[in-house]
Amino acid sequence: MEAGRNEALQLIALSTLAEAGQPVGSMRLAEAFQQAGHDLAQATAGRFLRQMDVLGLTDGEGGKRGRVITEKGLARLEELRGKMTLRQNSSRLMDAATINDLSDLHELLLVRRAVESEGARLAAERATDAELAEIVKLAQSHVRDVRAHRVPDAETSQRFHRCIAEASHNPVLVSVALVLFEPANPMLLGVMENVSVSSSMVASYANEHLELAEALAARDAAQSEELMYSHITHMIAPVAERLSGADRRDKRLIPEVVANLRAS
Repeated sequence: MEAGRNEALQLIALSTLAEAGQPVGSMRLAEAFQQAGHDLAQATAGRFLRQMDVLGLTDGEGGKRGRVITEKGLARLEELRGKMTLRQNSSRLMDAATINDLSDLHELLLVRRAVESEGARLAAERATDAELAEIVKLAQSHVRDVRAHRVPDAETSQRFHRCIAEASHNPVLVSVALVLFEPANPMLLGVMENVSVSSSMVASYANEHLELAEALAARDAAQSEELMYSHITHMIAPVAERLSGADRRDKRLIPEVVANLRAS
């Protein structure tokens, strides 16, 4: 049985036992499974109860009348409820990161500014020499593309921001940052890296990447944080400008904005 499904069934079973206040048998458990959308026969529910006996989560003292939950079972129930809450919160974060219009884009960039600024500060303090070398390499590649009048590779820019977040070595920050970098809307995957609405801003963004990489390489935490904040502020500005001038119908992602988002 798949681990995720097994946990879901355990949660149903243990919740049912905890709320019953009396021994629960296979018939009652099968009903609980079915009510939760799992069409399992009574015999299967009985085998599941016996598995929980082996794990020490339930006790068959009720004999034919069924099982009761043990202290270990109660602890497991709390653990499973915590996991469910975490999954629900993660799902809400993914939903919130879905970009449908300019307003969504603006709100997401505001959060990115806060998260990535802290990520840059931590990266300056915690990154390995190899991580810093990779960040500098990506920034230099970006500048070379711009100076050669080539359209910068969107993945290079995305990887630059991702590498800085990962170099923070803060697992919570990294998890949040990765969701923000790759919004749940598949049509906009990778598009969120930058919001260049004119070719004149591409060189500016590339130079900002290089300046930030150099501050990180120097392990200047305060300067790295400040530069990242400024960089994403510059990304926010054209979106805010378009948003302020758009009527309700035009707050969707304007085509020329989307076409240039990959530019830096």
